[in-house]
Amino acid sequence: SEKGLPELPDTGVREFIASLAGRMDVGVEALGRDREFFGRSRKAGLLNESASCLRTLLSRFADPEVPERGTQAWTVFTSLYGQCLGLSEPLGAKRGMEIMGYFPGNIYPQDISPPTWEHYLKPVTKVRGGKARQFSRFSFLGRACPGYAAAYPEHYGTTNLTDSDWARPQTKLKHIVYLSDGTCGSTCSVSSSSPFLDGMATFVTYGGVKGQPLDITSFNGGNVGTYQSESGSDLSKSALDNVVDASVFYPYSAPPNWPFLPVPLNIYKLRFAQRAEYPRALGPKALPREWYLIPASYHLDVWATHSFTKYETLEQPALDALHSLYVLTAAKAPKPLRRREQA
Repeated sequence: SEKGLPELPDTGVREFIASLAGRMDVGVEALGRDREFFGRSRKAGLLNESASCLRTLLSRFADPEVPERGTQAWTVFTSLYGQCLGLSEPLGAKRGMEIMGYFPGNIYPQDISPPTWEHYLKPVTKVRGGKARQFSRFSFLGRACPGYAAAYPEHYGTTNLTDSDWARPQTKLKHIVYLSDGTCGSTCSVSSSSPFLDGMATFVTYGGVKGQPLDITSFNGGNVGTYQSESGSDLSKSALDNVVDASVFYPYSAPPNWPFLPVPLNIYKLRFAQRAEYPRALGPKALPREWYLIPASYHLDVWATHSFTKYETLEQPALDALHSLYVLTAAKAPKPLRRREQA
């Protein structure tokens, strides 16, 4: 259906709904008795509530007969059916139809077009490590942008508009300068590589191996999921919830027809990157960020003997050394990258 949930069939509606409620019972049983682990008690409660709602729907609105299609009674019946299903919060519900950390999004560069799963369901082939492999398409993570989420409340929920949490683009800052020893990575790589490659920043690096180019960052940006961490991570809970939801709502759909991930039960811990930073300034055929060595605008042959990791813990010798680096950096004229004109 439009919301991704099972539609009522043309015939056998009572049997269909009864079977669906029965699968919810099986899902509750499958979650086990120790339901606090990975937050299973909440999912079991939601499924129980949804199954009870469906059985009440049958007893109150479909006894002795299911309403005839096209009638007002049928309209009410189908609306209540959808609301009963919604009680179980299938596949993340209003969090954006979450599937183990994967979300719908529009395909780059379609800007504010409606969310879709096409970037997962219709992958592209790229050569990585000498082998042709399938990858998802460039996509926009819609839920990361309040403006995009506000445009599609049916996918992301209602926006509570307040001045305090609605970001507005700044207009005063025209140019920034980064000072880095090259160890910046992950989110730091995302937030600094993009403005540098877009010609909006100057980069100054220091240290490294003398005479060798130093990349402005050290490793790619991309969210890392942890399965079966010591504390029982959200990823583990999402995986378990999604497998239960898949068996309840899509019992006849087998991977890879749906983007469900299997739950690896025979491992202690697993960490993996779900997404990766692609520098779009390098064109639609750009490789992931780690495939490039991007040198800074300037490099200082200075090797620090102090750690500058946490500014609030720095003692005076380290503060003096950092100030010296700031002085050397401030003496450099802005030197943003310029896009080369095509011949």
